Amino acid sequence: MVELGDGRLNINPVNRCCEVRSRSNPKKKICVPWSTRPLLPAPARDDLCLAQYQGSTQVIHIEEEIPEPVIVARLNYHQAEPAPYIGLFLEGRRVLLDPEVRRIPELDGGWYLVINERQDYETEEMQQYAFRVHVDSETVVPIVVVSVVNIDDNQPFVNVFDACQVAVRSQLNSKRLILDIASDLTPTYYLRTKL
Repeated sequence: MVELGDGRLNINPVNRCCEVRSRSNPKKKICVPWSTRPLLPAPARDDLCLAQYQGSTQVIHIEEEIPEPVIVARLNYHQAEPAPYIGLFLEGRRVLLDPEVRRIPELDGGWYLVINERQDYETEEMQQYAFRVHVDSETVVPIVVVSVVNIDDNQPFVNVFDACQVAVRSQLNSKRLILDIASDLTPTYYLRTKL
């Protein structure tokens, strides 16, 4: 059973539909078909978030540097054939994300969207991807947008392209200012003091 919004998710073996049971009325079952919500939350984790499904687009926010493979969503599809597959990439390069749709028997045997490459936000090509997920027997072909979220894993850096002034606070009568600069350029520094 997987949390989904206000209720719990169940797969009905008869009509092979995703069912949501309301917590307020456990006897009430609502069938959520692929056309309404093709992707469902993966097992809960803090470094991943499925945004609201709107139109035909599912946005998935994922933190950078998660060890791969990463299960990012469960497909709301319960047939063995035809197998779902990743289609055309609309943004980003497939080889940098290496997504796949596969069954995971250790969970529930369902179809899952899995990312097989570790992402690094500081690599500009790895900040966002968009692609389609196909099931040949379904008419809706959702667009999945994977948005990679930056985490504090690198020291900050500053690029200065023009001259700048830096206010330096020091103790009265201080005679020394130490600047530790790492650069492949040879800058000129002027120190003006008021005594």
